[in-house]
Amino acid sequence: MDRVRHAVIAGAAVAAALMLAPAVAVAQHCHIPDVDPGAATEAASSWWLEARAGAIAGATDFMDESLDYEGLRLSVQGGRGRLSARVALPAYRVADEGVGLGDATLALSGDLLPGRGRVRAGLGASIAAPTGDADGGRGMGHVMVAGGPWLRMGTDRVDATLAVTLASALGDDAEHVLHRHAAAGWPLVDPMNPREVMGVARVVALLVPGGLHAGAQLTFATPVGLDGEDRVIGAALLERPFGRYALHVLVEAPLVGDPFVARGSLELSYRFPG
Repeated sequence: MDRVRHAVIAGAAVAAALMLAPAVAVAQHCHIPDVDPGAATEAASSWWLEARAGAIAGATDFMDESLDYEGLRLSVQGGRGRLSARVALPAYRVADEGVGLGDATLALSGDLLPGRGRVRAGLGASIAAPTGDADGGRGMGHVMVAGGPWLRMGTDRVDATLAVTLASALGDDAEHVLHRHAAAGWPLVDPMNPREVMGVARVVALLVPGGLHAGAQLTFATPVGLDGEDRVIGAALLERPFGRYALHVLVEAPLVGDPFVARGSLELSYRFPG
């Protein structure tokens, strides 16, 4: 019953958003933020800038205890030509642990193909700083670095993206043994292995011209060299643009492993004129 109750809590904000405004979310891992390769501009001399504010709700089980959490994530993403970058800082309220910052992240992405055709490919890298309280479940407790290739194929109505990332913890706390959790997957708000290979496959289709986009995403991760567990997460995506604004919704549920019971996010973005 606790799992059902907390799953309802995790999805309540997202469900309300779906009813009030058909909306999507660019998939994002707290410690490996996704720099959207589709945001790059056609002209090498052009620049773009986008700001996002997102609300997050989730529920998890830890040591036979059911916990829920809510958060706010602020991010700015921008670029010029084939290069893009993103900075993000979340804050969370974790049940029984209070309110505090999560881990701050910086991500970079470069498009390696000179043209802007149907197929694009590039490399991405990111670093997460331990600004979140690890013992409170809001942060990793150490620096995380990640990098890997991405591939994007698109038509007028459908876009597909595949990304593979190797992520690793740095520092003396890299094996997650100095926090009270002593667990391979942490933090509570977005658990991951201290060293892992992560793959993300995403397909998004235009359902209504000039309006609603919908898609699905599958995330797979497996530990490398250190203790951990495999996980597979399925997600539904929706997006609804309104001029320079857009609403983004992401609803996730684990298929393999137990990283959380359920999780969802609602984001509002604004694209500044370039």
